[in-house]
Amino acid sequence: MEHPDDAIILDDFPRWRSTSARSPFRYPGGKGFLTGFLASKMQSLSDGERHYVEPFAGGAGAAISLLFDGSAQKIHLNDLDLRVYSAWRAILQENERFLDAVQNLSVDIDTWHEAKSIVDKPGTEYSFKLGVATYFINRTSRAGIVLGSGPIGGYEQAGSWKIDARFYRETMLKRIRWVGDNAHRITISRQSAVSFLQSQAEILPPDSTLYFIDPPRLARSNGLVMPE
Repeated sequence: MEHPDDAIILDDFPRWRSTSARSPFRYPGGKGFLTGFLASKMQSLSDGERHYVEPFAGGAGAAISLLFDGSAQKIHLNDLDLRVYSAWRAILQENERFLDAVQNLSVDIDTWHEAKSIVDKPGTEYSFKLGVATYFINRTSRAGIVLGSGPIGGYEQAGSWKIDARFYRETMLKRIRWVGDNAHRITISRQSAVSFLQSQAEILPPDSTLYFIDPPRLARSNGLVMPE
């Protein structure tokens, strides 16, 4: 297959395997596979402290990997979804408490239903409880989808895979702790994408900052949109 001369061919960049993932989340449409490409872009920035900015963070697969391998010295994450924001804020600002919560979670269908009732009615403000519930649903639902998906293995747990199939507790705890240890290099906010990008552009050095803008795809849209 021929490509335009100026086309970006992702196969030309190192492919990151799932075993190289560093984010504690599972995420549908995750951007971790782009890490090799984004790392090359980071390396082309001016020398010094390099910043990576993402207005639609989700599981921040690429961002965390870039921070881990040293391509970025600081990452700036934003997600307007209160559930996602609460999970990241809880990990970053209440790390030991979050670790304890994950360590003591019972991975069963009763806990799933309890967590689901919390994420279905998230309220309007940050909540540690909401953050934990969101993370649990992410790790135990089909494809990691927080809203609109059921538990792995089904409600009767009669499938070949059970609800704990992607709940790798020790790996998750290790990744959560690493994020907490590096919280001084990570910022999290909850703004509209436009407001977030404007605020970052005002304070970050343009020659050493990479903005990666990947808006979510909405089911009834004709394309990609940036929510206000």
